[in-house]
Amino acid sequence: MLLGGGKLGKTRVLQAETVALMGRNQIGDLPLTEIKSLARQFARSLRMPESLDKFGLGFAINTQAVEGGRASGSMACARIYNTFFWIDPARKTTAVLMMQFLPFLDDVARGCSRSLISPCTALRPVRIGGSQRSGSAT
Repeated sequence: MLLGGGKLGKTRVLQAETVALMGRNQIGDLPLTEIKSLARQFARSLRMPESLDKFGLGFAINTQAVEGGRASGSMACARIYNTFFWIDPARKTTAVLMMQFLPFLDDVARGCSRSLISPCTALRPVRIGGSQRSGSAT
């Protein structure tokens, strides 16, 4: 639905303007700094991964492309038990990784997340019949 600009199939769920607003920087010039853990058994201290540097409405946002990683405008969200989702409007691609273990974003969780996202970032937007869809990197 978010990749469809607010439409799910032929049904409009959100206005296109609402979806665009969700993916826009909502924190202005505030930087994302290291998040200090107060309970290391639940979460490690961390910096936002993959150059996520701003927040929209419900998502962390990459405002700059990452070489071999997320495109500019990509949005992501993560939860304490290492459940992640990632939306890349430029590539018309999304990914969901469901894990249920602690601590949050330890080396195992980061490795799984990178393994999921890396093949997706090799996709290049291609035009098929007038619409843009993800295709192979070649």
